[in-house]
Amino acid sequence: MSKKNIHAAGQLNKNFSPYFYQSYTLPQQVKARFPKLNITYPTPAFTREEGHFTTQEELMKFLYELSADTEHMQLEIIGNSLEGREIPMVIFTTNKDEEEMKDKPTVWLQANVHGHEPASGESALVIIHQLAKEALGEEILPYVNVVVVPRINPDSVFYHEQKSPLRINGNRDHVQLEMPELQALHQAYNRFEAEVVIDAHEYDADIAYPHVGKEGALKYHDLLILSGKNLNIPAEIRLKSDEWFLPDVFSALDAEGISNGTYFTVSHTENNEVVVHEGGGDIGIGRNAFALKPSFCFLTESLGISIGRENFLRRVTSQVITHTSILRTTKKYAAEIKTLIAEAKLELVDQAAHGEENRSIVLQSEAQEMEGLTVEAVDIATGDVIEIPVTYYDETEAVPTLERKLPNAYLLPPAYQWLIERLVMQGVVVDRLVEEEVLTVECYDVHKISGKCEQLNIETEIVEREVRFPKGSYVISCAQRAGSLIALALEPESSYSFVSKNYFHVEAGEEVPIYRYLGETHTL
Repeated sequence: MSKKNIHAAGQLNKNFSPYFYQSYTLPQQVKARFPKLNITYPTPAFTREEGHFTTQEELMKFLYELSADTEHMQLEIIGNSLEGREIPMVIFTTNKDEEEMKDKPTVWLQANVHGHEPASGESALVIIHQLAKEALGEEILPYVNVVVVPRINPDSVFYHEQKSPLRINGNRDHVQLEMPELQALHQAYNRFEAEVVIDAHEYDADIAYPHVGKEGALKYHDLLILSGKNLNIPAEIRLKSDEWFLPDVFSALDAEGISNGTYFTVSHTENNEVVVHEGGGDIGIGRNAFALKPSFCFLTESLGISIGRENFLRRVTSQVITHTSILRTTKKYAAEIKTLIAEAKLELVDQAAHGEENRSIVLQSEAQEMEGLTVEAVDIATGDVIEIPVTYYDETEAVPTLERKLPNAYLLPPAYQWLIERLVMQGVVVDRLVEEEVLTVECYDVHKISGKCEQLNIETEIVEREVRFPKGSYVISCAQRAGSLIALALEPESSYSFVSKNYFHVEAGEEVPIYRYLGETHTL
């Protein structure tokens, strides 16, 4: 058997070469649309023109050498992957400790939750070098702290796979936190509660529109960006994310000839009509999960999955320009960002402690169909940029389809320690009953269940009952900054709840062992 036909045990790529994989080659007429840039970077992957991307050993050597002689740079190991690889975190601050860091806004940059997106991680290393040794550090650090996790998922980077060795998609695991790498990530984030978050990715560069032209068409944009869209993200944060940050990003990319737009995915009807969805509001996705904490959170996607090293310098540069722009905008609006996030946290607490007067949580929403729109694409046969008519679903203008008032608290029996541990990793504060109590609560009676075992669609009826709770039962107040995340993780109809993800194994006609409490929590 030839080496190229050997795949790694448990992995999905057809052949295995550490830190590298390529399944599609861009035709020459397409490559002409993406000219090589006249720029160099001192990061490991650019020490060679061919072959594998940055290895774990190269990554750690690069970071240790930089941190050894950089005054305002700290290097920590926040955890280890399933296969034992270290997960590094770099902290840049001119303040003396984490408490003093709170005087300035913090930008949190994370990359490589997916292992087959090398430009995302390499761009984080470029930013680290520029903050440590170049003018960017002097420009930004007096006004903004920066924390970088350049490689969340080192095992998948080694295998050059999207999913973890247990086949978990890390960018759908920001609620359940099945992956130890994601557990470490969120626990580290809780130390800083960064006001601005960048989640760096790459997107598919192979054929996206197979029925267009003679040979199909490819996506065109070097860089796509999107802010948090879940409707439970405070409205002012959603508004200012797009108003303050995106114009600067687009201008910076335009100035360097880097094509850009807002992030979308593509599907097709049975009649081969193109359907485009703006990135949605699912809370298992980093862009929404971190925005709910709350923060200004941005997904950045360079055009690069599946094409190996092709356009690699351009892909990294598009990310670096975007990250740098977000850093500069954070500096420009530093005071306003600190104030807006602080006020949003206070409002989230205040609006979840008054029983029937509490704010509502949006459990389900629907994107709005927009007519007469087109998307840019590259015709493979000609290399020309073309406009494709599409049906477009806009998540920015999404409307709620199911809402429910927040309770003052949720209660769970003592047996659900495993779930509580996951919530605590999200920064949730949990109390316990000091003695057995009979309480009047709202119960979920399961009316209907459909869907697959890993993604259920659940309909419940809420019924008020008296329920006996043992000593040690868990009390989770909604009057905390993570109140929205708590509700979306526990309400059965939420698409990313522990119930709809089938952690509770409930059947139609049964009661879900999660209880809504509308009384005064200080009496418990």
